[in-house]
Amino acid sequence: MGAGLLLVAHGGRGDDGTATKRLARALMPHFTEVQVSFLHGRPSPAEALASMQAPLIHLVPLLAAQGWTGQEVLPECLPSGERHRLIMHPPIGEHSGLPAMVRQMTAQMMERIGLDKWRTAIVLLGHGSGRNPAAGSVVSRLAASLGDLGCAAETRALFLSQAPYAQDWAAAVAQPDVIAVPCFFSVASHVLIDLRRLMESEAIPGRRLWMAPPLAVQWRRLAPLVLDLVQIGSS
Repeated sequence: MGAGLLLVAHGGRGDDGTATKRLARALMPHFTEVQVSFLHGRPSPAEALASMQAPLIHLVPLLAAQGWTGQEVLPECLPSGERHRLIMHPPIGEHSGLPAMVRQMTAQMMERIGLDKWRTAIVLLGHGSGRNPAAGSVVSRLAASLGDLGCAAETRALFLSQAPYAQDWAAAVAQPDVIAVPCFFSVASHVLIDLRRLMESEAIPGRRLWMAPPLAVQWRRLAPLVLDLVQIGSS
């Protein structure tokens, strides 16, 4: 019997798991079985593992970074009796191909809307942490990489829980047109509701804002990155 794949997403209030399940379906041809699980939701990683028959299982965290969740929370969710058949891979947010993926997303969005990239700013929205500012480092590095790729006139990382804050986007960038990209790999309510409320609370004369879909729903683009993480970790 071949290898299985277990996707572990953050989950949370308002996340029905649809985006994670679509990604799982796209990956099914490459594994003998594919299961999804959620750190904050059902099935849990332990429940998903208990249903899997493969003797070898690749575990890919659908997280922005390893951080406290990946280092502390996730291992505690994995029964010790199952760990012998697990290969743990880095979080999807740390894949080196993520900047190119976001570049393609935003370029297509600019073309569809009819924006001039040299009059457009891209702001990447992360969660961050007031207790640990380093939590936003992955999103900050992604913004720097997009800047190096010349995706727009400006690229900045903004956060829900640490400075610079998402609601201050108008002061953070100077361009008249702004595309905001939620860098979340679970579609919980703080992505669907809280960010829109923060970013679109009031119209600002001379400024236009578009919210891109969160990275979680880009399952066609994420699937090759998951496969690459598994291949690299297995070589």
